[in-house]
Amino acid sequence: MLKGAAKLAPQSAKQDLREPIMREMIKAIGTQLQREDPLDIAFFACLTTVFYLAACIGEFTLKKLDTFNPQLHITLAQVHDDTDCNGYHTKVFTLLSMKASPKGEEVNWAKQNGPSDPSEALRQHVQLNNPPTTGPLFAYKHRLTHHPLTQQVFISKLKKAAKAAGFQSVQGHGIRIRAMLEYLLQGVPFEVMKVKGQWASDAFQLYL
Repeated sequence: MLKGAAKLAPQSAKQDLREPIMREMIKAIGTQLQREDPLDIAFFACLTTVFYLAACIGEFTLKKLDTFNPQLHITLAQVHDDTDCNGYHTKVFTLLSMKASPKGEEVNWAKQNGPSDPSEALRQHVQLNNPPTTGPLFAYKHRLTHHPLTQQVFISKLKKAAKAAGFQSVQGHGIRIRAMLEYLLQGVPFEVMKVKGQWASDAFQLYL
């Protein structure tokens, strides 16, 4: 299976391995952020959400400040609470367009224990930044207006905070990769994670 995956893997997968993002790293990154800084709060909320969704950063950030499109990008209005058949509470995000599903779909995470809890991070973001209901989900206060969180700003903040926490060679792609492994180690079936992580082939095994 791995040999087959190697043939399917993109050239970027064959480059030097980068340090993957893991739960403990997220906790450490959080200690490098300012609790009252709008950008830091928005960044950490996005980081924890992307990690526990095993999602792509581009699905929650914008390429540029002026590229927001309500028909493509998620807003606060497309986030809601839900309870599954087992009584577990989840936060559901309706993505209008995804890398593996252009028509979009619903994804979700559950509350976690500890400093990397995405539920608390999102609560703090909404409370401090109060992003417009129909604007970018992770928009943060900037002077007298809101700025959408761009992918460039997210990656820059990630690398800076990770380095300050003692981690090197951190890349945004490592978030999705390590999230997959975290769930697999917790006993989530392989095929379930393949769907959750939006992988169209088995090539992602080369990253694990």
